[in-house]
Amino acid sequence: MKTQNKKQFNLIGHSSFVHFSCCLAFALIIIISGEASGQTPQSGIINPINTGHYFAPLYICLSQLDSFYAANLGTTPLTLKQIDIITQPWSKANQFVFDNGTQSLSINTFFDRGKRMWFHINFHPTDEAIDSAIIRVTWDSAGVRTLYSSNNLIGTGIVERETIEPSQQLHTAKTEDSLEMKINLSRDLDVSAGAMGMTFSINYSPSLLALDTSRLNEYDLTLSNALPPAFFTDSFGNQNILFTLKSQNPITELKPILTLHFKVIGFKDTTTSVTLSNPIFWGQNPQDTLYYFRTTANPANIQITAWEDSSANNLLSNIKIIANDNKQVVLISNNLEPHDLRIRIFSFLGAEVSSWQGTVAGYTRKVFTLPVAGFYFIAIQLEGKEYYFPRVID
Repeated sequence: MKTQNKKQFNLIGHSSFVHFSCCLAFALIIIISGEASGQTPQSGIINPINTGHYFAPLYICLSQLDSFYAANLGTTPLTLKQIDIITQPWSKANQFVFDNGTQSLSINTFFDRGKRMWFHINFHPTDEAIDSAIIRVTWDSAGVRTLYSSNNLIGTGIVERETIEPSQQLHTAKTEDSLEMKINLSRDLDVSAGAMGMTFSINYSPSLLALDTSRLNEYDLTLSNALPPAFFTDSFGNQNILFTLKSQNPITELKPILTLHFKVIGFKDTTTSVTLSNPIFWGQNPQDTLYYFRTTANPANIQITAWEDSSANNLLSNIKIIANDNKQVVLISNNLEPHDLRIRIFSFLGAEVSSWQGTVAGYTRKVFTLPVAGFYFIAIQLEGKEYYFPRVID
């Protein structure tokens, strides 16, 4: 009886083992068939991710390089196939790119569990605005499933705004008055703007204002000439001066940029202006234009009141100054009353090239021959006051 019972026990144990083995085999078949049909395997976790990036505000036309990473945080091995930057429909340009200059990278790299890989991203803003894009990573699960992870890229393009202007925008002056004019920046610049120099022009009427060129270098202490001031005359006879100034350190505060010294020589009631134009900030040299600056310029207006001596006004109004093609200046006066005059002729840079002093009465004609063609001032001194008349001699 004991032997029989033992056999019966072994038979029951064998039957239980067979049943367990069949169940295990069935479970393995389910797992294998699940992988084959593209379903997520019950034995692993799939969790691919990638980061994005928020770029600090950046001046337009500059570039900033940074990075993001893609990682497999699951337990199932994956293959990173490709990374794409998807530009938003409202974006004006592709402002986010990879190292290869495009918005697509082919990777095809195996990622075991826990693997992480970094990639560069370049932000190049072209507009003063916030921009965003989606960075999408394409993953593959053993050739069975295609998976995606994504995140955001955000960047803001900024500009630097600046105005050059006179410290005083309205002046009143009389004939023979001296006029001091300070040219300033309207606001301080940030060091990060990187402005190491600036270029701008001034324009004025030399028949109404005489500029003291001997004091033309009264700049802010941090500035000096990158190039000497350049002089030229426009088609209206106005005088233009182009300044190209450099700084040893990034420009921040310039008050003033420079100081101009004029003498009022107009002998009629009138209004004139000193205009500022074409302000440009640059980096290491004048060719290194900083395109993220948005600049404007404001003029100085000058109300001129004529000297009140009517006899002097009458004399000056009856003097004709004629420049001929023989490098000559001819002065013709037709006045009834005698006046003592002193006439001097200067080059534009202030060198006296000819002079005469005497009494004029009735019809008087004086001829001055000049050494070379160019721009000259004719100075007429009458009763202790001197008036300047610009002329271009061919």
